[in-house]
Amino acid sequence: MTQKIHRLVRIDYQVRAASFAALFVTIGVHVWSRDYSGLAWALLALQFLVYPHLLFWRARRAAHSLKAEQGNLLLDSLLLGIWACALEFPAWIAFTLFLGTLLNNVMYRGVRGGLGALLAFSLGALGWGLVAGFKVSPDTNFWAAALCMLGLSVYVTGVGNIVFAQYRKLRATRCARARSTIGLSPRMRET
Repeated sequence: MTQKIHRLVRIDYQVRAASFAALFVTIGVHVWSRDYSGLAWALLALQFLVYPHLLFWRARRAAHSLKAEQGNLLLDSLLLGIWACALEFPAWIAFTLFLGTLLNNVMYRGVRGGLGALLAFSLGALGWGLVAGFKVSPDTNFWAAALCMLGLSVYVTGVGNIVFAQYRKLRATRCARARSTIGLSPRMRET
């Protein structure tokens, strides 16, 4: 029996697939300039090109797709923390990874989601650092930095547009409800 998929899970899938593909290009520019191994490229492709589809598959099959998606968002935070540390915290890339996952988690669970994202991202970075060592190389080449700026601008604009559309829908519903109660007697308006 197939469970009903929450519409936010579908929206997240589209956003995750598109933004992770953009991150693949952005981080790829950085990885190319640093001459990383073929294994790094394979992991990069797996994380940013395959992983979004696996998460959607998981959420679609969950009994509660929205709850599964909230878990997916925390997993994103953990894995992006690992990537930030593994790449040696290039400033623009690490900032982009953290801000994106922070916004995603805050939209679902408010401040509590933001704290969860911070904790998961930190645990990912700490875990990788304990295993492979901590190195910090904040320099981000021009093209990777420019792609981060562009990506963040598009992402924040997209999130703002989603919030604006929801606000307009809520306002229209409230206005329609107010108009429908105008013709009711005072006694009926109270119920």
